[in-house]
Parts: sequence; C-alpha cells; structure tokens
Amino acid sequence: MILGNPIASGKTADIYLHEGKLVKLFKDFLPDTAAEYEANKQRYAYSHGLPVPYVFEVTKINGKQAIIMEYVLGTTIGNIIFDDMAKMEHFMSLSVDVQLKVHSIKASSLEPMTEKLKSLLAQWSYFI
Repeated sequence: MILGNPIASGKTADIYLHEGKLVKLFKDFLPDTAAEYEANKQRYAYSHGLPVPYVFEVTKINGKQAIIMEYVLGTTIGNIIFDDMAKMEHFMSLSVDVQLKVHSIKASSLEPMTEKLKSLLAQWSYFI
C-alpha cells in the first residue's frame, strides 16, 4: 500500500489519509501488540458512545502495525478558540463534559493504567 506523506507524526506513530480513511502506522520500537491494544481501547470507547473514530481493522502495512479507522473532518478546539476567543468558555465546557463522560465509564475489561505504566517502566528500566 502506498500511503504518501503523513498528515501528522508523533512519538509512536505516523498518521496518513488514504482513500477517505485514517491510517495510523506504528513505529517499529513498539511491542507487536501495540496496535491491537490501542484499537481495543478505542473500540471500547466507541461502543460506550464516546466521540472517537470507528475502527475498521488492525492490520500490517509494509511490515508495520496499523489501525485503519474512520476519518473525521474537523478543526481542533485550539484552532477554533485561537480564531475566536469568545468561544473559549463554550468549548471548555464541552471538553469538561466529555472528560466527565470518559471517567464515568467503568472499563473493567481493559488493563488499568497503573498496571500498564508499571509494565512500561519495567521494560524501560531494562535499557537504563
């Protein structure tokens, strides 16, 4: 699959827009389970009505882990507020509402963040 240039890049992945879908292509240093783990969290959030993109599939592209998901066209809250500071209170209120909804969902089927961080610290301490 030819993805072209990424539309965004981060520490763990590069993001591409391909045939109307978003492709998150993970960096090589991550564990082989990273894409599936992240996709499962996103599917769980989606199934509970949180505003996250729909996950179509987890796959490998050019030998790298990838999540193919719904592309949601929009502007960041930061850009909206930068363009019109009068909208800040409204969008901050919306952000708080989303955070409250996120924290109201009991995700007992997912690994607790404290356990995930302990595991990551143990892996990283190996390299120190």
